[in-house]
Amino acid sequence: MSAAVELMTAELLMEEVRDGDQHGWPAELRLLWTEDRDKLLALMDRVLAEGFLTPVQIGDDGRLWDGHHRVAVAAALGIMLPVVRVGQTS
Repeated sequence: MSAAVELMTAELLMEEVRDGDQHGWPAELRLLWTEDRDKLLALMDRVLAEGFLTPVQIGDDGRLWDGHHRVAVAAALGIMLPVVRVGQTS
């Protein structure tokens, strides 16, 4: 059974979920736009043309497990992004 996909703003996600390395979202976004600017701009172009094709993953530990770049793009564009909540596999 697959997890349900919900839509969420990047701002709401960043209020609810830790960034993973626990430096905080402002530092995470600054790092992404500094280190991966070209990747983010290319992703932004794809999202504008096709939308988000893969949801970000929020772990049951309250951290973002996958999708930091997608969150940065959604925040920059002010658009909703697809989210799934996942748990540890046994």
